[in-house]
Amino acid sequence: MWSSEADGLFARAYIAVQAGQVEEAEELYREAAESGHVTAAYNLAELLTRLPGREEDAEDACRAAAEAGDPDGWWLLADLLEEIEGREEEAEAAWRTALAAGSSEADTGLGRFLIGHGREAEAASVLAPAVARGDADALYWLGLVRENQDRLDDAALLYEQAAAEGNTDALSGLERVRAEQERL
Repeated sequence: MWSSEADGLFARAYIAVQAGQVEEAEELYREAAESGHVTAAYNLAELLTRLPGREEDAEDACRAAAEAGDPDGWWLLADLLEEIEGREEEAEAAWRTALAAGSSEADTGLGRFLIGHGREAEAASVLAPAVARGDADALYWLGLVRENQDRLDDAALLYEQAAAEGNTDALSGLERVRAEQERL
């Protein structure tokens, strides 16, 4: 459990981020995280992942957030590693760890990763729980899998559901599928 001092540091860091004072925010989040503030550890990691040239610091912060008890630290780490050439195996391992740790939306992230690596059948099973809970991004990604499998009716339904849940990418998928259905 963190102290009220850590809470104060966290609040000041949050305000600094809103004011565009990134260096100050980083310092304050780091101090709060070192005092055991788990959310500060996550926010520090999230902040560093957005800063160009800070990949190594971001990776360390993501791991620290995960070790501090925030399973979404693994999510951030997986997403970061996915962007670094040659770190695909580590990214997949981090996605799986995020999923096992209970990170929200890790199933969608892992599914997207698997699709990107040509493992669509595996992705479909990973995405199933997220689809069942109505995750807009999971609906979109499973729609893409079904489209690639030429299961156009299924793809159209998934894209419609994804769009209804707010995924705007699903609209272009739905347009492609409908055009293909009309062509057939």
